[in-house]
Amino acid sequence: MIVRPVVAVLEDAVPVRGLEEVARDADLLVTDADGLAEAMGRADALLMWDFFSDTAAALLAAGVPPRLRWIHVAASGVDGILSPAVVDADVQVTNAAGVFERPIAEYVLACVTAHTKQLARSAHRQSRREWAPRETADFTDARVVVLGAGAIGRELRRLLGAIGMNVTLVARTARATPDGPVHAVSSLCEALADADVFVVALPLTAETRGLVSDDVLRALPPSALFVNVGRGLTVDEEALIDALRGGRLAAAALDAFAVEPLPADSPLWSDPRVFVSPHSSSRTHGWRDRLAAQFVAQYRLWRAGSSFSAAVDKKRGY
Repeated sequence: MIVRPVVAVLEDAVPVRGLEEVARDADLLVTDADGLAEAMGRADALLMWDFFSDTAAALLAAGVPPRLRWIHVAASGVDGILSPAVVDADVQVTNAAGVFERPIAEYVLACVTAHTKQLARSAHRQSRREWAPRETADFTDARVVVLGAGAIGRELRRLLGAIGMNVTLVARTARATPDGPVHAVSSLCEALADADVFVVALPLTAETRGLVSDDVLRALPPSALFVNVGRGLTVDEEALIDALRGGRLAAAALDAFAVEPLPADSPLWSDPRVFVSPHSSSRTHGWRDRLAAQFVAQYRLWRAGSSFSAAVDKKRGY
């Protein structure tokens, strides 16, 4: 066991707080992108607080320093660093599993509520002082298909199911779970045929890149709401824009995009049927504190020689 490990911390614009317990046991090398190469070469562990760092991705792709044994990414998605060098190296990778599931599920619930109850239309009529009573849809028995049966998908089934929605989870392979069946992705288009809502909650891997294709979107009824809280590149964005333009989708709520920040000339900005949020569905009050606390919990396990509770399967990519 390492007597006093060295932990490199790659900060972003907001400094990390809450690592006092780690600092008592380890030497912390807090750095920005410019000093990362040197810090990583001296470190036993790396905390990627700046979880979308291109610098870290490039350095790790060039080779994992021989001393480095653990990389923690303070985000759910780890696709940015899972280069062949990292996958093949003797280094463990963990992520923010357990931190973001509930906030993301609440975001989806809010989007579904706004769409089902036509809140944008109400706001528009209010701005015109127009009194126009109308009927809206019920939540009960609404059909929701969630592509992705990880922790976020499971939390979506629990939360949306609690208000009466029928939630179908679709993943790479079919399986039975204590909370209900998971259907194989080969049956996705069939499941979408009568969906009211289609939620994408996928990590980005070689298998999921572009999985939500034009054919998949064409399987949806034109009354459906499309929601993406996964990774932007899992969706054929041009096909999505075409579906909206062609009236083959009623609306979309998008938190992830093929290019981020979303370019100013993207037609998604100006489409009144599209709600754009800047990859922030998971960011509720105190989210950074929860991320720091989760890293400390993983650090305790690491120092005790126990298995991580937020371990990433490097070959699967999540």
